[in-house]
Amino acid sequence: MKKSVINEVFNIPEKNIFIAFKQEDFETLLKMPDNHDLIVDCITSDIQLSTDIFDKIKNKYKKVISSNILINDDKHILWDCKIDQLGWYIKRKMFFNHFTNHNVKFLRLKNFLFLANHIRFERIEIFEHLCNENLLDNGLINFPSLKETLKEEVEYALLDEQKQVYLNYEKEFLPLSLDFVPKVDTDNDKKHVQYDKDVNDFVDVHDYGVEYNPLLYMNCYFEIVSETYYYTSEFECGKINHISEKTLKPIVNLLPHFCLTQKNYYLSLNKQLDLTFDSEIFNPIKKFDSLSSGKEKTKVFIDSIDYLLKMDRKDLHRLYVDALRELEVNQQKVLSHFSEDNIQRYLQ
Repeated sequence: MKKSVINEVFNIPEKNIFIAFKQEDFETLLKMPDNHDLIVDCITSDIQLSTDIFDKIKNKYKKVISSNILINDDKHILWDCKIDQLGWYIKRKMFFNHFTNHNVKFLRLKNFLFLANHIRFERIEIFEHLCNENLLDNGLINFPSLKETLKEEVEYALLDEQKQVYLNYEKEFLPLSLDFVPKVDTDNDKKHVQYDKDVNDFVDVHDYGVEYNPLLYMNCYFEIVSETYYYTSEFECGKINHISEKTLKPIVNLLPHFCLTQKNYYLSLNKQLDLTFDSEIFNPIKKFDSLSSGKEKTKVFIDSIDYLLKMDRKDLHRLYVDALRELEVNQQKVLSHFSEDNIQRYLQ
């Protein structure tokens, strides 16, 4: 049985936690007797929680912990299994924010950041555009080798009609390992390779998800993000709006982000977390956020950010500096959800 990732974070005994491993587990929850001491964990196995299901189970159990921003309720805790990536940064937030403000005197190294450790079809489409438009040198990019991707991940990440296109796609220079060096044979424990200065060599780590490199975010002007679910979402648009560390990291790191995900994602961030995206650098979101997930939205998304991908860095720098105050306010609003006082209030 997989151990819950939340019991240590929230100091909850395992016996008081129900881990949802698959969608069928929600049917089990609904059939079980009411248990107002039980916390439902939808994080450990990264399960999408629909608003319909939440409405049905919230009165039966003490709390539901998920990464779903459409739910803003006293019975719900917004969290993510990789939020520990931000712990190191949060403890040093004042330093990094000061460094960011100091750094506005200088141009950043690249236009954009694009980190893809796992394949998704929309990420392949974005990467193909970057290749075709000779934009790889304009960004900091991490992208896996499709040739070495496990069959299980292909089955999980791609729809049937996408698999043939995927199998015919290859770039000989992949992977681009900007962040961590992935193992060729990634097993269920998600082992990867990381440099250990004490032994002066690369060593296996069980899950690199608890760490990340914040300097990547300080050397670009915006991030291209594809959230966990897009083409493969099991729910209709509007029934769920899943977020993960891929949404939280750029906001906390004061970086504008353009996210390819379900319909009205930015509208939901505004409605549920009171985040705003009014600065000029965010203009592209007006073109794609209201569109439903699918091929057409992917095309509009890529077309709408293309001018930023190619923009002269001096002009992009001006846009970033003009947006910095809004980015700082959004950062504070997100971090307020992960304060110790807020978590303890939810758990009472």
